[in-house]
Amino acid sequence: MRDEKRLNKGWLFHYGEVGLPNKTAKKAHALGGLTAPLTEEAGDRVIYGAGGTHFLKLIARGDEIQGLKNLAGTDFDSGLNQDWQTIAIPHDWKISQPYTQAPELLMSGSKEEGVGYYRKTFSLNDPLIDQNRIILHFEGVMRSADVWLNGAYLGHNNSGYTSFSFDISEMARYGDEGINVLLVRVDTTTGAEGWWYEGAGIYRDVWLEFLPLTSFNRDSAYVYTKELDGTQATLGTEVCIENHSSDTVEVTPVIKIDEHVISLGQQVLRPFESRTIKETFRFSSPILWSPEQPHLYTAVFQMETDECRKNFGIRTFAYDTQGFHLNGSLYELRGVCEHQDFAGVGVALNQDIVDYKVKTMKEMGVNAWRSAHHFASAELLEACDRFGILLMNENRLLESSPWRIQDLENMVKKSRMHASMAFWSVANEEVIGNTDLGSRVAKKLVRCIKQQNYESLVVSAELLNPDGIVNEDYLANYDVLGVNYPEADAMGPGAIKIKERYPERSIMSTESASYFSTRGIYKDDEEKCHCSNFGSLFSMILPGKRQPGDPGAGGTATPEKVLNYLSDHQYMGGVFLWTAFDYYGEPSPFGWPAISSQFGIADLCGFAKDYYYYYQAHWKKEPILHILPHWNE
Repeated sequence: MRDEKRLNKGWLFHYGEVGLPNKTAKKAHALGGLTAPLTEEAGDRVIYGAGGTHFLKLIARGDEIQGLKNLAGTDFDSGLNQDWQTIAIPHDWKISQPYTQAPELLMSGSKEEGVGYYRKTFSLNDPLIDQNRIILHFEGVMRSADVWLNGAYLGHNNSGYTSFSFDISEMARYGDEGINVLLVRVDTTTGAEGWWYEGAGIYRDVWLEFLPLTSFNRDSAYVYTKELDGTQATLGTEVCIENHSSDTVEVTPVIKIDEHVISLGQQVLRPFESRTIKETFRFSSPILWSPEQPHLYTAVFQMETDECRKNFGIRTFAYDTQGFHLNGSLYELRGVCEHQDFAGVGVALNQDIVDYKVKTMKEMGVNAWRSAHHFASAELLEACDRFGILLMNENRLLESSPWRIQDLENMVKKSRMHASMAFWSVANEEVIGNTDLGSRVAKKLVRCIKQQNYESLVVSAELLNPDGIVNEDYLANYDVLGVNYPEADAMGPGAIKIKERYPERSIMSTESASYFSTRGIYKDDEEKCHCSNFGSLFSMILPGKRQPGDPGAGGTATPEKVLNYLSDHQYMGGVFLWTAFDYYGEPSPFGWPAISSQFGIADLCGFAKDYYYYYQAHWKKEPILHILPHWNE
């Protein structure tokens, strides 16, 4: 059966370049240096047999080590020094770096970009050889990552928001062969993905997964809701079985959900064959998942050699000209947008911190969450499932380069069975949106999503213009047109004009508010970078203070204006407020020494600001009383 081993503890970290190891090699597993065991560690830098010994001595006058240097260019000089520190994963090295006053760094949190190295050793037992596949998983590394194992280059990952894996079954060292050495180089100087604070380093879990040779492909295992009909649900399922052995195997896979057992028939797989099996079945008297009752079922995929478990919810999503429908009923989205940093830890959030963030917003009355502007983490998906939050997952960019398509496909598969997965956003405020080029790219991205996910609605989060000019072919790609800040004076009547021209088009508000406020502050103060909770007069459009009512004064729109707009235009389906919490970077309306945003409904630490209670009073059934200081204080 499958098993796993966490690799989060006992890492060594070095900030700054240590001498970039080669990626190509003259001889296999012979790069040496920090990518292989050092003198004080168990195992040889390079493993070679009797023929290798003889040959290396012949070419170097009997000196094997010199022979490796001459033949393979093996690094025998690199080693550890006092600059390496012991750390645990998750880790964000940028959060501990000093702030730097530089205009080009202001939006991203006034922290310098850099390079860091991570090194980890681990041991494997002999019985694992040829009996298990060993997969090395990285849940998230910010940003450009290169990985070496045991003197060989494993590969590269571009994005800081995607998980990635390597099959190391054959490359690993077992038993007396010595320890395994893992080296990761992380580089944030290669170009940012976002304009906000993104952090740096291995900021999500790392682990080894031990799979039987005949196993389920976990990401392909999928149970989904096809239809709700009275007291029954029609569910679909598909799963891929992989035979990585040299034998023909016979298995009888089933899926167990409570008392239901779905047989997938007897399957005979040839050596190294993979097979996808699909079934449809009826499920009686389901308890439907919703934010008010987030009921989760567990699907157990089981056969003679393997078992894996995945939670899911039975529910349906739809959207029309009236708005969003959950389980067949009209449902108002009370959402927030959110980055993934938090005070003190940067982006290195564990499940407890993510749970705290989600529960804080849930208590305000939130029932929806937009992962802005990147793929949602496994921790966020898990929290939204359990606490009852409809999730909008978001692809980073409107690009269809091969590696981005591969990333999108992988992340859709990893997230698709989560009960909370209601929407996929293809991108955010792309300047090529509503163009013929954008339409061609969007078509491919949407197709990629819908080929893997049969339930979630696909939207875009679009830039508006006051004239409401859009590209019809571009809009046709989406289930729903998402518009940002439809209520804002700066956007004019753009959203209303779109609705007038395209009355049959489903529209939703994907981003609203961006309202300035500093917790506990009731007077604007530019020197201290403070915004009044009574209504700041600083503007994100023009410098300095403005007059009350001027466009952009106090942010993009006040909370009152946002909710009034929703009340008058309920076909927008609800709102996604920018943002749940303050975040590092984007310190508008201020420059240096401001280092974080003012947009949050709660501050960097998660403490509620005054307008938290305004939204809570609108969205919760219980009476809410919140007292502010007198405005003359």
